[in-house]
Amino acid sequence: MKQFGKLLSLLGLTFALLVSSASCQPNQGEPVEETGSAEISAVAEKITIRLCVDLFGDINDMDIRPFLNLMIEKAPETAWTYDVVPRTEPERDNYLTRLRTEILAGAGPDLFLCNCPISLIEGVFPFPKQAANNHLFLPLDDYIENARLMEWDDLFPLVMSAGKTEDGQQLLPLTYEFSMRLFDKDGPVPEIDRPMNWKQMVETRDPSVETAARAGLIFDIFGELADYDNDVPTFTEDALLDGTKDYLSLEFHEVGIPIYWSDGWFDGGTGRTLALDGNGKEYFMLPSYNLAGGVTANICTFAAINRNTNYPQECFAALDYLLSREAQQKERLYQCMRGWPVHMEVGSKDFPRNSKHMSEENFSEFSLVRDQINAVKFYTPLEDTLYDILVKWHSANQTDAELEKIVHKQYTTVQMMIAES
Repeated sequence: MKQFGKLLSLLGLTFALLVSSASCQPNQGEPVEETGSAEISAVAEKITIRLCVDLFGDINDMDIRPFLNLMIEKAPETAWTYDVVPRTEPERDNYLTRLRTEILAGAGPDLFLCNCPISLIEGVFPFPKQAANNHLFLPLDDYIENARLMEWDDLFPLVMSAGKTEDGQQLLPLTYEFSMRLFDKDGPVPEIDRPMNWKQMVETRDPSVETAARAGLIFDIFGELADYDNDVPTFTEDALLDGTKDYLSLEFHEVGIPIYWSDGWFDGGTGRTLALDGNGKEYFMLPSYNLAGGVTANICTFAAINRNTNYPQECFAALDYLLSREAQQKERLYQCMRGWPVHMEVGSKDFPRNSKHMSEENFSEFSLVRDQINAVKFYTPLEDTLYDILVKWHSANQTDAELEKIVHKQYTTVQMMIAES
């Protein structure tokens, strides 16, 4: 009964307008219809697979068609339709109302490609882990064992394991991100030992370290925010208050280069010098560490198969390709996803991303920092709730009593959201 209540709660959420800091390439071809739906190679004798797409940026037919054409080439007996979740209201709300009605009725799209948005937006599945716990998706372990294209052992294990539940691997992360700043090795670099913990970053009072810490997101201090098995936060209200005070005590200095995972790391960016230039500068990379002394990574994009699909093999074949090294290097859909692909060799000299790669030194440095990740989570509305502490603080009287009041309110909200998710 509790699971059914959670399912109703999950699917009954009101979804906000999709806003993105990332953008796909401009539409050069036929635009998607206003309904957000298009059809590829519809033939009466073929089986028709329905894909639901809710990614960052402006998704159009030219972003999706090459992928689906390839799927049809690999399996000529299939035809594909796709829905792009509308970005504007009331179309978005109307679509999502129909979608959750379909899912409750045991139907809906066969395959989902979804972002985990942050800030003022809310995803198709606001709490992906709880959606999986509520048995919305197909367990994929047997399919993964027989995969032909994905190199499972080369997909970042800690990120991939975040998609597991008691039923097995239901969610397949595609991209992830973490906060980091770059420091030119030809100039001064922080004289510290990595890894370190959040408290140590705060206590150094080194401008470079302070800036890297403050460039992180306040909710990443705590790693995973929810214990979904027990429906409680993983941190106490006192820990949240202490962490907030530490965060507010940090100063921001104009040192180092920020990493924007939504623009530039893959494709060079605009007016930015980033590590993915192959023959450019060498960098010292400093992430924002968490309280446990590692790095918190956030899953930006994931894929899942509807547990009620009639075509599990065909759906998994599409995911098998999307998680292949080749797709993560070249597939256009990845330009519509915020974050870094999960294949651990992509971006290196041997396996460039869109013909761009890091130098051997930079890739080694990146790998060193990546290997310090000790917590992985999906972005959820919980992150927004904690981030709002800072928003509310900057518009408040900024006294200790006011901060305690804000933290208490937001912590109570987090408790309620987890219990109802």
